[in-house]
Amino acid sequence: MTAKAAIEAVWRIEQPKLAARLTRILRDVGLAEEVVQDAFVLALERWPRDGISHNPAAWLTRVATNRALDRLRRTVLIDGKHRQLAVDLAELERDMPDIEAALDEDIDDDLLRLIFTACHPGAAGRAARGRCLAHAGRTVDAGDRARLPGA
Repeated sequence: MTAKAAIEAVWRIEQPKLAARLTRILRDVGLAEEVVQDAFVLALERWPRDGISHNPAAWLTRVATNRALDRLRRTVLIDGKHRQLAVDLAELERDMPDIEAALDEDIDDDLLRLIFTACHPGAAGRAARGRCLAHAGRTVDAGDRARLPGA
């Protein structure tokens, strides 16, 4: 009997038993079926190369159980990280200033006013440059006009 034929025979005999056993233990039909299929995929990869196990049912049970444990551990780990992220996010939100209140306040920053004035789409040419210099507390003299591009 070839390895492929042996695996097919083991699949027909052991898959329902193994899926039922793991479903009873895990209480999750989807997870049980996935780990049983993973075990058979691993059998398809290894048995033709390494030879069929002396007790294929026990080998498949052990592999499927190990896969189920790995997934459950991963789920617990991810859930723990999600809970920690939720706690960290709540702390950050608590420590952050109220954004809405900050947006409602008047802007007192002179540099910000200067940037808005310089970048305003309606501002053009000499008038815009003059307003920028006026915000900076300067007047436009002949030297400034000489240094301004396009003046």
